[in-house]
Amino acid sequence: MKKIFLFALLLGSLNLFAQVETVEEDTLYYIQLFSTQNPELVRAEHLAMMDDEIVYEKEGDNYNILVFCGLLEDAETMLWTWQRAHKKAFITIRNTKQAKGLYPFYTEN
Repeated sequence: MKKIFLFALLLGSLNLFAQVETVEEDTLYYIQLFSTQNPELVRAEHLAMMDDEIVYEKEGDNYNILVFCGLLEDAETMLWTWQRAHKKAFITIRNTKQAKGLYPFYTEN
């Protein structure tokens, strides 16, 4: 009976480790620059600091403007640069399922 319990405990530990590894692989890092209710007023100059992938998501009445970073190290490095233009910018995370709800942000200017 002890052997079965130890075997089940070992399998549970391996399963938990696999889930943690999957969560880490599934985490995408973004910098949220700002939120707006009027995305049509956002001009190219607001987003032209770097040649990064700018995306947006609709959350209620607001549109969150995000910069894709991928890795945490990249997000931490890029954050201070973006904060020069957007003081309240911060790092946020999404998983791959949530990232499918993000759309490329284009400006006409």
